[in-house]
Amino acid sequence: RRGCAACRRGFPRRVSCSPRGTGGAAGIMRVVALLALAAAWVHAQALRPAGASRGARPRPLAASPGDFGQIISAAASELSSSAASVSDASLSSLVSLLAESRRIFTYGVGREGLMLRALTMRLAHLGLSAHPVGDMTTPAIGRDDVLLVSAGPGSFSTVEALVGVAKAAGARTACVTAAADGAVPAMCDSVLLIPARTMNDGDGDPQRLGDDGCATPPGVLPMGSVFEGAQFLVFEAVVYALRHRLGVSTAAMRERHTNLE
Repeated sequence: RRGCAACRRGFPRRVSCSPRGTGGAAGIMRVVALLALAAAWVHAQALRPAGASRGARPRPLAASPGDFGQIISAAASELSSSAASVSDASLSSLVSLLAESRRIFTYGVGREGLMLRALTMRLAHLGLSAHPVGDMTTPAIGRDDVLLVSAGPGSFSTVEALVGVAKAAGARTACVTAAADGAVPAMCDSVLLIPARTMNDGDGDPQRLGDDGCATPPGVLPMGSVFEGAQFLVFEAVVYALRHRLGVSTAAMRERHTNLE
């Protein structure tokens, strides 16, 4: 093998490359195969992310796709970890803001909007004047009111526009987000930060290497599901705190539930 420059350079030795026997069709084929292997090796090195170590292996999945108990446990862990990271001070501030406002207006897009609508329903059960933006009977917002919006990634054009309308009408504004430095939180009077992955953040991907050269661990919940699911838990905590602050029993809440079902 001393006569083979490719071997001396460390290319994979999967083809016999003796200096002898390189003549004729067989020898030419061996040379072509060796060159093809060399090109493939160089191409693979060029695609390797900077800083990635050789021999890096993907980390295992967060849960086996067929083990639904494991999937549910992993998902619950992701949600509880995110929700429990919210500061007590910011939660207390939001509870006070909602309790002291004349009327509460809520708005969010997509699944974030669904979480806010669920909160709005419970606020109505508590006896508060709560209205989701966009409903046919939603009144005009004004002074002493509050607009509570959701902007997980920090910015949505419709949310920004509505916050601007509310502020121009003299209402207070509050934002639930995972990006405290976003455009919408910067506009609002109060911010509730939920540390979680959102639509704008990449999911864990076995094909994407981290700083240590290993694949980033994929979470069970995709896209913005961690933020949205954590919102539900956080909002239930807000409802619990409001219930005790306002002195509203669960029986009284149940009486306010619609009977047109």
